[in-house]
Amino acid sequence: MAQQGESEPVYVHSAEDALEPKHLIRRSDVILRAGALMLGAGTGSRRVKETMRQVGQALDVDRVQTQITLNEIVLTISRRGIFRTQVAEIPSPGVNADRVAALKTWAGSLPPHMTVKDVQAGLDAIVARPARYPDLVRAVGAGAACAGFAHLNNGAVLEVFGAAVAAFAGQWLRIALLHRKLNQLAVVFAAAVLACLVYLGASWLGTQVAGLPADRQVAGFTSAVLFLVPGFPLITAALDLARLDLAAGISRLTYAALVTVTAAMGMWGVSTVFGLVPTVAPPLLADPWVTLTLRLAATFLGVAGFAVVFNSPPRPALAAALIATVANTPRISLVEAGVAPLVAAALATCTIGLVAWYVGAALGLPRIILSVPAVVIMVPGAAAYRALVSFNDGDLLGALDYGISAVLVVLGMALGLAAARMLTDRDWAFVEARPPRRRD
Repeated sequence: MAQQGESEPVYVHSAEDALEPKHLIRRSDVILRAGALMLGAGTGSRRVKETMRQVGQALDVDRVQTQITLNEIVLTISRRGIFRTQVAEIPSPGVNADRVAALKTWAGSLPPHMTVKDVQAGLDAIVARPARYPDLVRAVGAGAACAGFAHLNNGAVLEVFGAAVAAFAGQWLRIALLHRKLNQLAVVFAAAVLACLVYLGASWLGTQVAGLPADRQVAGFTSAVLFLVPGFPLITAALDLARLDLAAGISRLTYAALVTVTAAMGMWGVSTVFGLVPTVAPPLLADPWVTLTLRLAATFLGVAGFAVVFNSPPRPALAAALIATVANTPRISLVEAGVAPLVAAALATCTIGLVAWYVGAALGLPRIILSVPAVVIMVPGAAAYRALVSFNDGDLLGALDYGISAVLVVLGMALGLAAARMLTDRDWAFVEARPPRRRD
């Protein structure tokens, strides 16, 4: 109702305020905040929903229903017969494995009948946690990851060193630009271009100053930008799709495809200017035991580097590196023995998923921060790059060959992870409606 006077109208809202379900508004706000923090840290939709449900139970909410995409949450809660719907948007999706672990532990330990103030205080404490690693260490982690990739792509000393230096520079630029809130795809393109240019410079110095051979240059060139591989979105997209969570899965998959294509376009632009041809480097000729040892070391180094980039705590980072070491090397041997890459990838990722489940249960950690770094080392980023370059050069058969090979490997990885989930998680193996929560 409005009261008209000589000045501006004065609106009286006391009757409306009395009707507002303030108890529900406050609960909805904090539940949505918890979900937004979990989604912004890069985890899958199921974990986001579980976290919001646990917070809702602690706040005596009868029902929590959510719809999740890559960067949006639609939340509907009910309490005492009243419903409320809210929407949250995450402006810049990222990855923070430490926050995922902290939120999982915190939400799983919430007692019943908590106040909104206490829940907000718990979230404030998690948000206030500093990053596990400074920016410099995260850039070093990217360099280590790409150095491991370079060796696994049949790179020698020059390629491993060049990829490490280039990835360090690219990640440093990426972090600096993201701090300034630039568009993510523009950041990916700039980081890819810088990494490629730095790699070519390091390669030139290695050949001209140190006299090292450059016959495997492409192996290092394609590996230098693999720190941009969208590992978390790609793997969580596969897991969401396996649960028929299409809204989350398709949006994540689209984002991962955009990032991959953007990085590949940056690589393609540099390679076109400098006349590089995306060939496959021949295998390194060495004693079998030396080859095995180097592959184990490269896998461990690469996964540990990715774990640092993802801000994983030290123990999960070490565990993920060890898990990948015992799974990825046999995968490479199976492919060399003639096993289809799809089958080898499925077996390896299923092994990773099972071991990550066991280790995660023992350490009280979400398995995703163990399995994703361990699986990212298997992503066929070099094949995807070669497919794009072949397509731009008009070699449609070559583009199909490389593209289908990359898609099949990713499909095998998704099948392996989904199988591991179904074998260890009832919510994955069976479709059951969760009944409404009863109030005491």
